[in-house]
Amino acid sequence: MEFANFVFPIIIAMLAMGVSVFNLFFYIKDIYNKTTTSERVKWINAVRQLIANFIEAYVSDSSNEDKLIFIKSHIELFLNHENPDHYELSNTLSRYLNDRDLPINELTAISQIVFKNSWERMKYEAGITKREEKKYRKLTMVSILNR
Repeated sequence: MEFANFVFPIIIAMLAMGVSVFNLFFYIKDIYNKTTTSERVKWINAVRQLIANFIEAYVSDSSNEDKLIFIKSHIELFLNHENPDHYELSNTLSRYLNDRDLPINELTAISQIVFKNSWERMKYEAGITKREEKKYRKLTMVSILNR
């Protein structure tokens, strides 16, 4: 009888410790996902603003070459040249520096691809599935239509 009174609390304590470790693992994963997601959103917004500044300087005045070089250099600091999309964006920016008569739509299209791929990667890392995304979009559309 005394043995059973001693073993039962130990088993309960071990189960509680197991549940705590399990919860800790998911808590750490959640913090990592929130931090990563937050930093990727900041990255997207910063690069988007720099691209907008580059386009503005590109179309406004042909004497802005120093400003264009400065903005391009700033954008380069945000890019990972091992990523093919980032590499293509860098090459496109260089072409725009060398040829001031290019239409701006190519730069816009490549920038959108970079942002879309970064957004998709962020959703994947955060564990957002296509099904959850569709459900969220549907709920958003319903709330917009009900206004």
